[in-house]
Amino acid sequence: MQPRDNREYWFKGQGLWADVPVAQWRDWRWQYRHRLSSPEQLEQLLHLSPSERAGCLLAGERLSLAITPYFFNLINRDDPECPIRRQVVPREEETHISPGEREDPVGEDKTMPVPGLVHRYPDRVLFLV
Repeated sequence: MQPRDNREYWFKGQGLWADVPVAQWRDWRWQYRHRLSSPEQLEQLLHLSPSERAGCLLAGERLSLAITPYFFNLINRDDPECPIRRQVVPREEETHISPGEREDPVGEDKTMPVPGLVHRYPDRVLFLV
């Protein structure tokens, strides 16, 4: 059995986007405009597990989903346990709070004078947009 990170298994080229001109493929703006951000888009390109589908349906609420075509090509579409896939395709398990885990792990809630504004230090603020 070959290790998963063996480079001979890494994707080379534009894959499913082979018809895109190379200049566009290498343009970050094109990549950004064509990112995959819905379960329907992903399901056209790979089979989502029930947990992945549920996680994708939460995109915009609790989890995020936005995969550029370049990064999507790094995913092993036949392996639901592919490490890159696990990084970018949300799963339902990510919404579960484990015992001992806090909803606010860095304690921002108590330094939030109004929703969306963290004011922990006297000379700095963090806007949550």
